Formats: sequence, C-alpha cells, structure tokens
Amino acid sequence: HTGETPYSCEFCEKKFRYKGDLKVHLTVHTGVKLYSCEFCKAKFNRIGHLKSHLMIHTSETPYSCEFCEKKFRYKVDLKVHLTVHTGVKLYSCEFCKAKFNRIGHLKSHLMIHTSEKPYSCEFCEMKYSHKNALINHLRTHTEHKLYPCEFCDKKFGLEKYLKNHLIVHNGEKPYSCKFCKVKFNRSGNLKSHLRIHTGEKPYACEFCEMKYSHKNALINHLRT
Repeated sequence: HTGETPYSCEFCEKKFRYKGDLKVHLTVHTGVKLYSCEFCKAKFNRIGHLKSHLMIHTSETPYSCEFCEKKFRYKVDLKVHLTVHTGVKLYSCEFCKAKFNRIGHLKSHLMIHTSEKPYSCEFCEMKYSHKNALINHLRTHTEHKLYPCEFCDKKFGLEKYLKNHLIVHNGEKPYSCKFCKVKFNRSGNLKSHLRIHTGEKPYACEFCEMKYSHKNALINHLRT
C-alpha cells in the first residue's frame, strides 16, 4: 500500500516491492534457471514458462473457446482462434489502416510498404515480396529447360540439381564428417549430422525454451 520498493538489484537500478520478484529478476543477470521440469531435463527462469512447458507432458488444454468446443494449450492460441468468431483483427499496419487477424498476414502485407523482397529466384536475379509470386515466376524457367534423369522420370530446372540427384543412383557419398568417418550423399544430411558433434540447436519452440537440433524433433514437440 505504501509503494515502497526496498529490494534493489545489485546489477542494475531496478527495485522491487517483494523479495520474490527480485529473486526472479536476478536470473536475467545470473542466467540461473530456478524452475525444473519434473518429467524431463528442461529448466526455466520463469514459473510461467515452466507451467506452459508442463502442458507438453500432461496434454492439458485449459483454454476453452466460449463460442465452440475447441480447447487450446496456450492462451495466445485461443486469442487468435477467437478472431474467427468475433471478426476482430488484432494486427494493424503502421503505414496504413489495414488490419489482420494473423501476424503472418500482417508481415506479408508490410512488404508492400518496405519493398522487402526475401524470395529470390535461383535461376536469375529476380526477387519477390511473396512466395506465390516466386513460384509463378519459377515456372517460366522450368517449362522451357529441364534436365531429365537417365535412370528415372525426374526432371530438374538446373543441371547442378540433376548432378546432385544422380548420387541417389550411383551411391556416391561425397560429403564427409570432419569429426568422424561418416559420409553422406547430401550436404543437408551432413549439416544435420554435424549438430550431433557441435551441439547446435537451431530449432526453437515459440511457446517454451526448448530447442532442438532437427526440425522433425521440434515438430513432434509442438504436437504433444
């Protein structure tokens, strides 16, 4: 009631009313993760993050739609779903009055204003703001010149892709792991394998702090 904040952070100037709040805040500086999952080795620096993670193991879906029978594991998923019923568009364009009910739709729209063109053609220098525009453009290349495989019915838009494909038939494995003797017939397979040695985990869960070395592992995690 007094508004006093007697608990001060020793690393920055922030002050807190309760000792527990200071304790949680300190993890930002120390990196300590106080909250551990009882089912796996995952650790978190926020109790809310742990609770969110635990739903993966318990299959709990506590957030129910008031208009239909759908239930959701995360509050944010329910919030997005509700726009189907309410028509509310949560995401507004900062440049014009356009509104969207999906963040992905807003991001796609923003490229109109920013002139961002993240989708590049692998055959020429053309770039596009939207993926569908690139797909339509690619047909102009592949319809005119294709490289057929002599062993099967597959065709390729670039000769280098045909050469990569031929490895499937001749059994060649030109990509070697520098840490062990394993060889691969695809550079992508080698990159995936190297994460075993490097510990790299580029696939992060957007709902908790779990990270994975392989995309399929993240997909399986998101389904649970």
